[in-house]
Formats: sequence, structure tokens, C-alpha cells
Amino acid sequence: MLSAATWTYSLVEYPQGLGRIAEGIARRIARPVSHFGGDALPTVAAIAHNPLVRRLIKAARRIPADLYIAHYLAALPAATRAASGNHAKLGFDAEDFHSGDLLDTPENRSELRMRQTIERAFLCGCDYITAASPFIAETYAARYGIRAESVLNVFPLSQASYSSVQLTPNRRTVGTSVYWFSQTISAGRGLETALEALKYTSPNVHLYLRGTPASGFAEVLLSLARRYGVEHRLHFLERAPSDDMVQLASQHDIGLSTEPREPLNRDICLTNKLFTYLLAGVPQIMTCTRAQRAIASDLGDAAQIVEPNDPAGIGRAIDHWASAPERLKQAKVAATKLGRERYNWDVEKEKLLEIVRRVI
Repeated sequence: MLSAATWTYSLVEYPQGLGRIAEGIARRIARPVSHFGGDALPTVAAIAHNPLVRRLIKAARRIPADLYIAHYLAALPAATRAASGNHAKLGFDAEDFHSGDLLDTPENRSELRMRQTIERAFLCGCDYITAASPFIAETYAARYGIRAESVLNVFPLSQASYSSVQLTPNRRTVGTSVYWFSQTISAGRGLETALEALKYTSPNVHLYLRGTPASGFAEVLLSLARRYGVEHRLHFLERAPSDDMVQLASQHDIGLSTEPREPLNRDICLTNKLFTYLLAGVPQIMTCTRAQRAIASDLGDAAQIVEPNDPAGIGRAIDHWASAPERLKQAKVAATKLGRERYNWDVEKEKLLEIVRRVI
């Protein structure tokens, strides 16, 4: 990505040698101080949360700007300090509801407390906040009494070509191709259930997973596939550059957006793959999280909603399209239309530009 960048960047790297040791000591001290200091020590909480916070603050303050935008929690103190020091505006772009990205368990309590301290201390100082789904925006607004606006994480039209390839993809797959992708193929993403769902579909349905399998997880899926008698219908595809995701998705028939309802962030987020499928002209099967259930009403024939842990229901949804070529073609047309006319960055970017114009 950086080799093709037309913009400048400053790379803040993890410390090495003695620097790494010093940062480790700082974090070990910061964690108990943050725990007992509570909301009175937000910068300490940020240092305990991420080892790069101090370096990010130093790097950001060196760069003069009219607007500083933080994109994740560790960047919030840096953007805040830089905006304050340069008498500039401050924005935050929340791809996730960060303090809802972990289960509320005893093991996670300390980290959750740190995240909430950072959010509570720094978000109120932002001149604007954007969030990657309407429910994330609403949750931030409700919890902290702030205004947050939704700007969807969709992709530019240039990443897709709208031709007949969307309806009759030129590919090396067999039968009906069901597709899922991520950087990492791992547990907790609904893949075990999706694999079991193949038992309830016609024999010509194949499942394709793109990404790097977590250690030992490919073997887990292969073992399950053998148990279900579908091992010849499970395929692993290599990880690929993010800019290629739309074109690669267009080579398949049906997309999977199988999100769990827990932790909270998974229930209220709208993932990259959801919008990738639309831009690729691929209809999708979505689990009924709050966010996906809400957007499904706008997707019409391009989506079906299923329960997260219902392999038979997912299998029926797959066969709803796999067993009816004309119905599948109609769903692809619907997805293509949505991707072209609504769910793309060429349209969605106007929201962000208007917010920035208003602030500056």
C-alpha cells in the first residue's frame, strides 16, 4: 500500500532493543496506575493500552495541520495533543465500537476499563466523530453523550467493472461457489457452522475460504469436513491484496457474512465483506446481528438473513439460490445495482466531505 501511495506518511515503528524494554516497563507500570487512577489518568490508560502511544504523540505534534483525524484508540491522545498544540480541529473515525470489541469477562475487565477511560476522556473533545455503521454511531452517542455520524466503510467504483462478468464470472470453480474471506481464517467467525451447512445443500455447492489460516485451524476445518462427508467441497484460497477483493469476490456465486452477536461490536458493526460482495455483484447470506438485520431490509433480493448457529437454515438459504439459476441471477443483478448506485465510496464520500466542510 505504501509503495503506491500518492500521499506522504510518517511510519511510527515498534521500538527495538533497549527501547522495547523501556516501553515494556512503562506499560507494566501504567496498567496498575491506570486501574486505580481511573478516569483521572486517561493518557496513562492509553499508554497501558498500546505501546506506541507516546511515539504517536511525538510524531503527530511535529506535523502542522488544520484537522487531525484519529482512527483507533491509541491514536486519540496523539491527535488530541497535536490538535490542541496547533490550534486545529479534531476528528475521530471509529471503524469499531472499541470498548465493545471484547467480551465482558474477568480476564478482559482491565483492558475494557482502559478503553472506556480513553473513550470517555478524549471523544468529548472531538469536533466530529464518524462511525462505520449506524449502530456504532448510536452506541457511542448514547454511552458518552456525544454526536456521532455514520459513514459506511464502502469501496470505490473503480475496484469493480460492471459487465457481464458479474453474472457469468470467468472462474476456475465448480458447481455453486460459496465464498468467505478475511485476513485470517480463524475460529469465532461462523466458519464451523458454514461448513456443517454443506451437509444440507445440494452436492454441487462448494465452500471457498480466502485468507491465512490461524495456527492449526485449517486442520480443524478439514477434520470437520471429513466428519460431515464434505471434504472435497472445502477449498482454501491464498490471501490477496485488499484492492483485489472486489474482483476476486466477483468470481463466486454467493457470499457469506456470518457474524456472531457477541461481543457487542460484532452485533452492531457492518463488515468490509458485506460491502465488498455488493460491489462485486454477489448476493450474500447474513447472520441476523442487529446491524445486518437492519441493512438487510434495504438489500432486498441481494441478501438473506439466517440465525448464526443454524447450519440447516444456512444450508436452506444457500440452496434457495443454488437450486434456482434464474433466482440466483436475479439476486446478482440486485446486488450489482445496489453496489453501483448506493453502496460505494463515490457516493458515501460526500457524507465525510460535508462533515469536514462543516467543521473547518
